[in-house]
Amino acid sequence: MPTQPPLAESTPDEELLLADLSAVLSSLKRLRPLAPSASPEARSVRRRLGSTVADLIPAVNTCVQQGFFPGDDGGDTEPAPTVRAPSTVLRRLEKICKHDGSVPLPTSAMVNVIAALPPGSHATAEDAGLAILLRGYEDAELAEWQRVLEPLRQALPSSAEFRAGAAKAAHQPDVGQRLVERHATLETFSAARQRSHMLHLILQHVEVLKFASDWCARTGKGSRAYKRNFNRSTFRQLPHIQPQLQGLSRKDIDNQLNGPLNTELTQWIRRNEPVITARNRLLEMYNHFGALILLDPLWDVAHLALHRSSTFADVYRALANATPAHDRRARHELASRVLLSVVATLGEADDAAFVQAFLRDYTPASMS
Repeated sequence: MPTQPPLAESTPDEELLLADLSAVLSSLKRLRPLAPSASPEARSVRRRLGSTVADLIPAVNTCVQQGFFPGDDGGDTEPAPTVRAPSTVLRRLEKICKHDGSVPLPTSAMVNVIAALPPGSHATAEDAGLAILLRGYEDAELAEWQRVLEPLRQALPSSAEFRAGAAKAAHQPDVGQRLVERHATLETFSAARQRSHMLHLILQHVEVLKFASDWCARTGKGSRAYKRNFNRSTFRQLPHIQPQLQGLSRKDIDNQLNGPLNTELTQWIRRNEPVITARNRLLEMYNHFGALILLDPLWDVAHLALHRSSTFADVYRALANATPAHDRRARHELASRVLLSVVATLGEADDAAFVQAFLRDYTPASMS
């Protein structure tokens, strides 16, 4: 494969601006806590101040993450955020924080979380999921997780088995009994599919977090050229594009990408931007909340790429800033044990070893 062109250099002015932005971001994240004896009035002022700061941090962080290059075709960050009305974020934050200190969810709740997303609007579903991140799950032995998740451990029925169940129900003359048998067939298939989907989602998200970690490591100096090369190299590997460029020189490939294929390349980049953004969003959530984000299908990157409220990023960042570091570490350690038990139950020993290696090598940034 032809060698990639050298990465672009940033100018001294850009480096100075980036250093200033990083210093501002660092200062914003160091609000000192109030004394336990602080008055209710002081606490109210601090809450308002904290909400305002939480709204400012995403805007500054976007510039830092982009290396002060907004408009990059990498699509790796949130759109330049506007400052949300503090009351919007604060209202949601107060609702979520009511669950802080609540009794951890029982193991039996996991089945319901896996089975269906929370009902309601995007914001309502997000708040329910964020509340779970505060509560976590009880610390149970592997045998207990195997008992609770037993309905999800069944092998996925073959299409022949599914048709046989459907035929059996069809020959049942009593409508009431026919409904019971059809429901049983559907539930058997659904439970097995949920088990397979959840296991694959966990394994997929482990790799998503590795991708995002590599992606976010390239910021600032040279990041535009690096991410531009990624987009063009990945586009060239698409099944219908690869034959068109087979055997061409690097110069001819560039001429094709800048000419006849440029419109399709641009459209592909725009379609791929939400995917990259969602992967980076999942990494940010992992760095804030730890392994718990791998245990809820609500945080599926496919869902995060398309379905989210306008204040979602502001809310989870504000929630992270309001959570003491030692609480986050304790929840991550407990969630890691739960995650390994769930993977060991739904998958193979090699699956659990794969996830365990990830947890060992990728400690959440806020907990390292």
